[in-house]
Parts: sequence; C-alpha cells; structure tokens
Amino acid sequence: MSTHTGTHVDAPSHFAPGLASIDRIPASRLVCRAVLVRTKKRANQLIEREDLTDEQIGEGDAVVIATGWEKRAASSNYMTENPGLSGQAAEYLARKKVNAVGIDGPSIDAGTDSKFTAHNILLPRNILAVENLCNTSKITTNRFTLVLGPLKLGGATGSPARALAIV
Repeated sequence: MSTHTGTHVDAPSHFAPGLASIDRIPASRLVCRAVLVRTKKRANQLIEREDLTDEQIGEGDAVVIATGWEKRAASSNYMTENPGLSGQAAEYLARKKVNAVGIDGPSIDAGTDSKFTAHNILLPRNILAVENLCNTSKITTNRFTLVLGPLKLGGATGSPARALAIV
C-alpha cells in the first residue's frame, strides 16, 4: 500500500526534501482548530481566493475544504479531474500561516495541474496537506477540532490517516 492511499496526510518532505517527514510531525499539530469551507466545485474547477473568507481563517488553523467531490469517489474521473486549489488560494493560506489544508478529493491540486501548484506552495512552508477526506457533508458547524491520526512511518513523505471532526 502506498503511503498516499485513501485519506492521508502529506508531510512537508513530500514536496520539500529536507523538511519534516511524517514521523517528525509533532503530535501537537495533529490536533488543531479547524475551519470548514463549503464551496461546491465541478471537475477541474479551481478553489479561488474568493472562496475563502478572511474572518474565519486564523494562524494555526486547519482549513478543510468541502467541494462535494467526495460523492464522486466511485466515478472514473475521480482521480484525474478533481477540483483543487488555485495558486492564489494556496498563497493566501500560506500567508495566513495555517497548520494544514484538507480537501474532500484525491489532491489539493486540481486533476489537470501537472505542476502541483498548491503542493509546491504549501508543503515547503511546512503546511500539511490532508487529502481524500470523506463525510465532510456530515460536519454540522463551520468550526471544530480536527484530529489526525497518521501512522508514524520513519522517513515517509506521508501516511494513511484517520481524520476526525470533533464538533
């Protein structure tokens, strides 16, 4: 099994060799305040800066983006045409110094983004990526505590994880 299978956490070292591998992420970063951003997106559609609200996102927060794409998990284009962050949205979140960015699709980058723009902006700035989240539609509030449980795999660039929203 790949360390980037199912719901998983990307460590900074996934796109920034020399930065923290998954076993070096402090436990204090795996339990954090979270903000849910609901923004319906279609195939290959970008999450833009305007989709993110200033007053909700604070330094150290995890930002969980619910696009509705998780409902397409069984479709043939789930892995190749998913929505993802625009460069401007990723830069904005990096400036906000968020702890993590999660999404209900297979990647924080759109399926057509072969340059992995969001990964290359966020991970070198020590921001975790949480991909393939499920059941985001069941979260009943915009603010909650996010608990991430990746495996402590020595030197790995990521790990499958259990993600819990505590409301």
